[in-house]
Amino acid sequence: MEKCYISKMRITGSLLKEESPYPFMAVPYESRVHAEAEDAVKKELRLNYGLITSTLPYTLQDEYDRETVPLTLRTPVLENENLKAVFLPDYGARLWSLYSKKDGRDLLHCNRVFLPSNLAVRNAWFAGGVEWNMGFRGHSPFTYDKVFCEICHDSGMNVPVLKFYEWERKRKTKFELYAYLPPQGEDLVIKVKLSNYAGQEVPMYWWSNIAVPETVDTRVIVPSTCAYTNDYSGCVHKVPVPYYDRKDLTYTTGELNSRDYFFRIPPEEPKFIATADKYGKGLLQQSTKRLMSRKLFLWGMRRCYRNWQNLLSEICDPYIEIQAGLAQTQMECIPMPKDAVWEWTEAYGPFRGDPHRLHSQNWEEAVACAKEQLGNVIEREEPRVLQLTDSETVLPASGWGALENELRKRNGLSVIPDFPPSSIGQKEQIWLDLLEGSFPCPKDYREAPVSFTEEEELLNRLTEQKENWYAQYLLGAGRWAQGQKKDAEECFTRSAALYENPLNLYGLSFCKAERKDPAAVSLIVKALDMAKNDYHLLREAFQMLIDFGEYRLLIQKYEELPEERKAAGRMKLFLLYAYIKLERIEDCDRLLRQPFVIDDLREGENVFVPLWFEYCKLKGEELEVPAWLDYLYRQKKED
Repeated sequence: MEKCYISKMRITGSLLKEESPYPFMAVPYESRVHAEAEDAVKKELRLNYGLITSTLPYTLQDEYDRETVPLTLRTPVLENENLKAVFLPDYGARLWSLYSKKDGRDLLHCNRVFLPSNLAVRNAWFAGGVEWNMGFRGHSPFTYDKVFCEICHDSGMNVPVLKFYEWERKRKTKFELYAYLPPQGEDLVIKVKLSNYAGQEVPMYWWSNIAVPETVDTRVIVPSTCAYTNDYSGCVHKVPVPYYDRKDLTYTTGELNSRDYFFRIPPEEPKFIATADKYGKGLLQQSTKRLMSRKLFLWGMRRCYRNWQNLLSEICDPYIEIQAGLAQTQMECIPMPKDAVWEWTEAYGPFRGDPHRLHSQNWEEAVACAKEQLGNVIEREEPRVLQLTDSETVLPASGWGALENELRKRNGLSVIPDFPPSSIGQKEQIWLDLLEGSFPCPKDYREAPVSFTEEEELLNRLTEQKENWYAQYLLGAGRWAQGQKKDAEECFTRSAALYENPLNLYGLSFCKAERKDPAAVSLIVKALDMAKNDYHLLREAFQMLIDFGEYRLLIQKYEELPEERKAAGRMKLFLLYAYIKLERIEDCDRLLRQPFVIDDLREGENVFVPLWFEYCKLKGEELEVPAWLDYLYRQKKED
C-alpha cells in the first residue's frame, strides 16, 4: 500500500548561521572561466550561453562552521512495499534517501553527516542524495532554501503525490516537481514542470544531480560511445567511450584527478544511466527525451580529492555523481521560448543485471544488458496526467512568488498559481510597501531586512526615495546586478552620505576596487572597524586587502579581531598569505605548526598551489604538502 507521511530525520551536522546582508558583487566562480573547445566541438555545443554575471537578487549563504551537533530535519516520506523515498523540503526538495526493501540497501549515497561546504553559487552546499539544479549553472539557488511542499492524492492511481514548487527569481520561472510511487512499483517517479513567465526567451538550465556510492568495482553504464570532458583546464574535448587515455573511464577509481564526462546519447537511444557493482546491482535513472544528456563526475584518487570527500562527509565515504541534463554539457544553457512550459518524467529505482555481461570488456554487450533492465516505467508514466485532489500544504516557503503576482496584477497579467499572499514575510513585505508608496529607513543598519531585487519596476520606485539610506543602498545593489556600475556607485555614495555604515561602505569600496582605485582600501577598513565580528564582511575585506597588496595592514587588522574570528581557518589562511608575501618565515612556521580547517574552502580554489610553492622557495627546500592542508588540484609543479 502506497503511503505518504511527515517524519523527522536525526543526523549529526552543522547548520547555516545568518545569510549575508552584503550583496555579492563579484562575478560568480562558475562564470569566471569560460569553456573553450576546438571548432568542431563548438559547433555541437552552446558553450558559455546563459552564464550569469551576478548572483543577485539571491543572498550569500556563507557563514557556517564544522562544529557538529545533533540535528532534526523534517522529511516527507513516500513508501510502499518496495521503496522508501525521503525528501528534504527545507533544502530544495533534495531526495535524501531511496531505500530498496528488496535489496536491503540505499540506492543513493546517503551522507552520514550534514555539513555545509562552499560548492554552490550561493556558497553553501551539502553532499548526498539527488539535487534538482535549475535556472543557471552553479547548483540550484534553492540548495539551502525551503521550497513549498504539498501532500496530494492522485485519484487516477489512488496513490499519494508529493508536490514541491518555488519561484526562481533570476529566470522568472516557476519550478514544480511531483513525486509518487506507482502501485506495487519498484521505481520512484518524478515529473518536472518548468514554466517561463519572463515575457521573453530565457536561458534555461537543469541537471538532476545524483550521488551514488563509489566502490572499486562500480561501473557507470550509459548508451553512448563518446563524451565531452572538462578536466578543469577550461577546455572541452570530445573523447571515446569507454576507453580513453589508456583506461576504461566507466570505472572511476582508475582516475587520479577529478573529471567530468558528459555522455552524448544518440537521439534514437533510451535516455538512462546506471551503476553496477561487482554483483550487477546499483541504481538506474531513466527519463523521457527532454533530458538528453547524462554526466559522470568523479573525484579522483589523489589524496587531495579524498580529503575533499572527508571535508564533505567527515568520514571517508566515497561517492560519485551521475547526472541527467537538459543541455549536452553543464557549460551551457538552452533557450527556453517566451511562455514555454517544459515537462518531463524521470524514474529512479534499483538496477539488477548479469554482472558478467555488465562488466564485459565488450561495451556493446554491457549496454545491451543494461537496456534489458529498463522495463516500461517511462513509456507507462510519460503520458500519465496526474489528477490531484485533497491538496494539503505541509511546508510554506518564500513570498517571492506572491510578490511577483502583485506585480503581475498591477500590470494586467494573469497570476501564477500556487503562491498564496500569506507567504509574504518581512523580506518581501518591504517591496509590497514600496508599491504602496512607503519604504523602511532603519536607524540601525543591523535592523535592515536582508532583501535584494533586480526588478526594474521596484528599482525605479527606489529612485524616488532619495533621502532614505537603505533604499539607496538596495538601489545600488540592484543597479550593480544589472551591470550599471556607475549608477551603482552613485547610489552607494548617496547612501553613505545619509548614514555611513558597513553595508554601503562595502558596496562603495567594491565599486572602487573594480576600477583598481586604492580608495577602496580605506573604505573597506572603515567598514571593518565598525563591524569587526561580522564574518560576512571579514572574508570580503581581507580578500580586498590581499588584492591591493596591503599585507602589513592585513596583519594589523587580524590582530584586532576577536579571538573567535582569529581562530577561523579562512582568517588563518589570509594571515599565512600575508606572512609569505612579507617573507616572515618564522611566523609561517608557527602558523603551520598547528593544523587548521578552512570551513568555507571553495571547490577548485587554487590559492594553495602558488602559496605553497612560494613558501618552499622561501624555505629553500622542496616540502611535501602536509596531509591536513592537501586540497591542491595538483600534487607537483610538473603535474
